[in-house]
Amino acid sequence: MNSFVTRGALMYRIGEFSKITFLSVKTLRYYNEIGLLIPAKIDEDTGYRYYDDENFQKSMVIKTLRRFNFSIQELLEVVPRIDHADDLADFLLEKHEQLETQVAMIKKDQRALIKEVNYMKAVKFMSKSYEVEQVDIAEVKVAYLRYKGRYEDLGIYISQLYKAVGMHAEGAPFSLYYDEDYMEEGADIEVAVPVKKAVEKGEVKTRTLPAIKCVKYVHVGPYEHISNSYKIITDYIKAHHLESYTPSREIYLKGPGMLMKGNPEKYETEILIPIRAFDSN
Repeated sequence: MNSFVTRGALMYRIGEFSKITFLSVKTLRYYNEIGLLIPAKIDEDTGYRYYDDENFQKSMVIKTLRRFNFSIQELLEVVPRIDHADDLADFLLEKHEQLETQVAMIKKDQRALIKEVNYMKAVKFMSKSYEVEQVDIAEVKVAYLRYKGRYEDLGIYISQLYKAVGMHAEGAPFSLYYDEDYMEEGADIEVAVPVKKAVEKGEVKTRTLPAIKCVKYVHVGPYEHISNSYKIITDYIKAHHLESYTPSREIYLKGPGMLMKGNPEKYETEILIPIRAFDSN
């Protein structure tokens, strides 16, 4: 046998230890290099590695954790903190919770994927299609709320706006975008709704938006695909040698309600981008 006894403890050469742990010699050497499973003794003259019972117990812990897909980085953090079976159980339960979260995220991605596939199949069968056109927009009295934040928070502010406006609303809600570029954070956004009479409540104020000339296009479908519509309208502006300026508007002709979301495939969003004759100077 390759094992030998030293100071009353049974030691195993790396080959023998590989056989009893079902870990390859290559893996054992790697674990030693990264400090995960260091041999109990390394002979200074021969360089032979010797493992003991404590190494064996630690190798079993490592194999258990690896079976449940603990990463090497996780092993390096977790293994030194395991002194008893209860410690191992705690870390396995924590991994279980992580897996549950991952499963929920995967299911969410699966639903989004199917939604995307269905949308792609349905695009060519949409009942409505619109052309890009130049329009004159009359001045309009609106109640408004302006904020700096994320585009995803629009619904929150529109809800606040409607609570303040109540029965005075007269038309579809819309947003105005004051930034020239897309903003990851801190976007300058105003949400507004036409009103019959002035509303002054908290941060909600009333003003009259001036008449403007715009290029208009109606996007049909989920907001996730609105980029395609912005490209269509931008291409039109370029092709007709027009100059755009802010704020642009998105009018939510058909969209999610306060309580029910409805079918996103039937959402209609009117995009209005203010234009003027291109100034070559």
